[in-house]
Amino acid sequence: MNSSAPREQLTDDLPHASVVFSIGVVLTLSIFMFESVFSRSSGNATSLMAIAAILLIPLSSPRPFLRFQVLTNSFRYFVPLLLLAGLYLVLQPIGIVPDWDERGQRTVVYILAMFCAGVIGFSITRGRGLHFFALPVAVILLLAVVYWLTGFNAQTTYGSASTKNVVSGAVMHSAFFLAFLAAHRWPMRARRVFNLALLACICIAVIVGHRAMLPGALGAMILGFLLHRRTVGAGWGAVLFFVFLAFQWYFIQFMSNLNYSLNLVDLNSIVTEWTGRRITSGREDLWHAAAYYLRESPLLGLGTVVVPSNLFRTDLTSMHNSFFHVVFQVGFLGLSFLLVQVFVLFMVFSRSRDFGGIALGYLFFSLFHATFETFLTSSSFIIGALTWMNMGLLIGLCRPAVIPKAINSWSAIAGPTSVVK
Repeated sequence: MNSSAPREQLTDDLPHASVVFSIGVVLTLSIFMFESVFSRSSGNATSLMAIAAILLIPLSSPRPFLRFQVLTNSFRYFVPLLLLAGLYLVLQPIGIVPDWDERGQRTVVYILAMFCAGVIGFSITRGRGLHFFALPVAVILLLAVVYWLTGFNAQTTYGSASTKNVVSGAVMHSAFFLAFLAAHRWPMRARRVFNLALLACICIAVIVGHRAMLPGALGAMILGFLLHRRTVGAGWGAVLFFVFLAFQWYFIQFMSNLNYSLNLVDLNSIVTEWTGRRITSGREDLWHAAAYYLRESPLLGLGTVVVPSNLFRTDLTSMHNSFFHVVFQVGFLGLSFLLVQVFVLFMVFSRSRDFGGIALGYLFFSLFHATFETFLTSSSFIIGALTWMNMGLLIGLCRPAVIPKAINSWSAIAGPTSVVK
């Protein structure tokens, strides 16, 4: 009597693909694309429509989402996000800037929404699969947005749309969302659809000049290729996590002191002449000044609503780095919660043979993206919701449902009646 079953058998035991669920996916992506293109939903400007859109998916297939065991199984993977939201709530009255317009509470709601997105992503893998009609419709939608972005990009003075980061980021993570939904239904084609999503990201990065995402997509492709159908193991997963920590630390340190170690005037002039943008994008000044003020309160940060424009002359309202932004507001205590969340993802993904390669590849892509944006805990709601939903999807794929021990291999093949957890 066998107590386990291959991944293909588990997939065959799932209910048939749901048309209603697929409609929910298409509607959600449509709302996200509309919001990112026209409403520019980010930070305090996030509309209620964009927030409510992430509920369309579980409500279109409520049975697995409302199952108590699915909820409890998914909650444990995102506890650090809940702790981070709680810390923001506790520290809201503390800080050097008074919270007159309740921005601190909105940040708490933002992080809780990211938590919900992760739970929703996990619940998708415990329910009905994606119907085939949803993929071409969603791909046409994404291509239409890319066409708009390309046309708008060509009309601007500096060769990049003013909403380039939000729109292109939403399109890229939407492509991965579709790829992981396809992998859920056709697990043997997981690597193929993942590579298609990566190729789409590379093309978009080249077209719109999103320089930060090009090396991220290339690195994810290499990682997915090297780890295809290989179990990395918890030990190597921990090593990859500490490599990520070292990269973040030295990258921020390098950028913060760039003006004092190298003469970039000539190099910036050359790059600006060819691309219309500076090579450093001003982060060397922003991070250096922020690090100076952070010395006043490194443990608890400077306040849940503090942004760079509160402390020095700048128009920026974020640190353009998800991890530095958390340190800036709630200190290294808050950063520890976010890093524990990332560590959990590394541990879960590194233990999967079938989906570990694409999961770690996407994790690399997302963390590289988060090195230049603050969507993990604030600002770009649409990108953040898609990213955390993808993380939940990948956790569900890497932690497949288990067929009860009472069902042996012969009965499972003759009459599949497995219970999906």
